[in-house]
Amino acid sequence: INKKRGLTSNNIYLLQFDDNNNLYIGTDKGIDVLDVSVYNKKGKVIIKSYGSQEGFIGQECNRNASCLGVDGEIWFGTVKGITGFNPNEFTINKVAPIVFFTNVKIDFENFDWQTYAEDNENNKLLELPYNKNHLTFEYIATSFTITEKVRYKYKLEGLNDQWSPPVKKIEQDYPILPPGEYIFKVIACNNDGYWSETPAEFSFTIKKPFWETWWFYTILGLLILIIIFAYTKYREATLKKEKIVLENKVQERTQEVLLQKEIVEQKNKDITDSINYAKNIQEALLPNLNDIEQQLPESMVLYKPKDIVSGDFYWLSQKNNNTYISAADCTGHGVPGAFMSMLGIAFLDEIVNADENLKASEILNKLRENVIVSLYQGEGARSKDGMDMALCKINHKEQKLEFSGANNPLYIIRNNELIEIKGDKMPIGFYIKNDDFNNHEISLQKGDVIYMFSDGYADQFGGPKGKKYKYKRFKSLLMEIHQKPLSEQRDILDKSINDWRGEISQLDDIIIIGIKFSDI
Repeated sequence: INKKRGLTSNNIYLLQFDDNNNLYIGTDKGIDVLDVSVYNKKGKVIIKSYGSQEGFIGQECNRNASCLGVDGEIWFGTVKGITGFNPNEFTINKVAPIVFFTNVKIDFENFDWQTYAEDNENNKLLELPYNKNHLTFEYIATSFTITEKVRYKYKLEGLNDQWSPPVKKIEQDYPILPPGEYIFKVIACNNDGYWSETPAEFSFTIKKPFWETWWFYTILGLLILIIIFAYTKYREATLKKEKIVLENKVQERTQEVLLQKEIVEQKNKDITDSINYAKNIQEALLPNLNDIEQQLPESMVLYKPKDIVSGDFYWLSQKNNNTYISAADCTGHGVPGAFMSMLGIAFLDEIVNADENLKASEILNKLRENVIVSLYQGEGARSKDGMDMALCKINHKEQKLEFSGANNPLYIIRNNELIEIKGDKMPIGFYIKNDDFNNHEISLQKGDVIYMFSDGYADQFGGPKGKKYKYKRFKSLLMEIHQKPLSEQRDILDKSINDWRGEISQLDDIIIIGIKFSDI
């Protein structure tokens, strides 16, 4: 039990029981008396305090300075000497104080009490306009003992029906009260905790402003209905006129749109026909798949253009014991990429036909020179077009493979292990770095499977979160299917990327070439 539960101070200097089972608690503020029997039975704390106002002059007790006299009196040692207290002579003040109002202010002006008294006699409730809603109540209570310990509780029925905690304040302020009926009530208690049974009351009403009355809402509703009706009629007339004008314009514009539609459709047909013809030309330049299977019986090509024509292409050439094959990805896709692909195919044929003894890297070097010269590339040039490529030269007699790559790698799966041979980090075209391409020579083993490809497969968005397919997933798929027939591998790769992208459109052209060496 501490100050929060009724003690006058937490500095306790002595404890003393009397003959009636009351505990006297000496502090630096006087004596607090706790009814132990009530506390033990109900847990309720009832504390009576005695200080200088009650006659305990010493006020601050000395440590452990107390004793019980033979006649029931109790003696306390204080900083100002010894003080005696006889519980049998203790009397409780049971006379509750009477509360009355000393003043009421409305908007900071004193209230006319005479008018209020007359209205009460006539049972007429005080009515205030909506803008007179700031009230201040001042009150006082009569008490014959220790008026300084009188406490008050108040409430404003209509705003809050709960009594306030006990306070010393003899004034309460209510600013900006809303319209309604109110009764302000206040009660008081004396120093022994006896509360007045009948509260002092002040009744009043704050009237609603005119715009919150029923007749105002009725007039406003009728006015709104009249305005809506008039506006509706006006809009109907206006819309009829506008409809006639609009119908005439629509007829005129419809004829123009139909004419433009025919022109656009014809132009679109001409462009589509031209692109389809370009597709025929591009497909004619690409190696026939039957020729690839004749030169490389165990092989497959997955070729998926994004548009009608493609920026990815595959190329094949056979010279004596050597087979040249490549998978290339030109800058862009669609028509621009197709132009680059046809240029690349023409240059590759020209280079190999001129010298069949070139290494794979030398072919890429010469191809780069031709692209730079043909497109007038160089420092400050506008054209930055080029291509990424993986190119292999297969010597069937010596069972060797040469590989050279421009940005694109070569995958070899041997003995269930995927080996990645990276290409050089530069394209076929003008680039700041203009070193020769590296030539990688590999002795082939029976069962080797090689893959060349563009970046269109790994960069495709899809899956449950719309992310890229990525090379890690691509490698895992190749490891799962590399022992299957190449034609079946092509179907699996095609289905896997279609399932991955789902409703998402194809991002780029796709080319994958797979070759298996079983006859070594």
